[in-house]
Amino acid sequence: MSMPATDQIGFHGKLPGVGDFVQRRLPASFVQPWDAHFAGCLDTVRQQLGERWPGAYRRSGMRAFALGPGVCGPQAWAGVLGPGEDRVGRCFPLIVAMPLPHACLPSHAWFGALAACLGRALRARADAVGFDTAVRALAVPATPSTAHAPAPGQSLWWPPGGPMQALAGLPAAERYLDWLLADEDITEVTR
Repeated sequence: MSMPATDQIGFHGKLPGVGDFVQRRLPASFVQPWDAHFAGCLDTVRQQLGERWPGAYRRSGMRAFALGPGVCGPQAWAGVLGPGEDRVGRCFPLIVAMPLPHACLPSHAWFGALAACLGRALRARADAVGFDTAVRALAVPATPSTAHAPAPGQSLWWPPGGPMQALAGLPAAERYLDWLLADEDITEVTR
């Protein structure tokens, strides 16, 4: 059984229908370390890819994640990250996330629902109000899966339906670059 998200699921990042960052229902204790980390990742990856950067970023897929306490604030978190960009083409990941209420992760179906909501918003060039309405309509999982949430300081990342990768903290720029290139023809990207 699930209940409507109301104020439990939030989002942050770049939406195609908005000129700058959007944020709803995620605390500063989550957003500040997330922003600082991914701003650095994007700068590094942008420099490494050069002119190939925009295409690789836009073609990158979704990643589900679970963050242990201490990675982005004192709480554990679960959510999905996608390749967000704003109305003028500035790139920054868009995430949909909620605090983990259990010692176990939500079900794969819940992560799939978040990824579908995020994907629709990116394709439809959603504005903040429309996206917020869609996020508020998501259900909060009432029953967790049997997969355990990450330990303090640790994180889990995976493409929907794919294998999980355990990391210490947030992903390093090199790992993020690997994810961006995972679906690409590597010979095309490295020319």
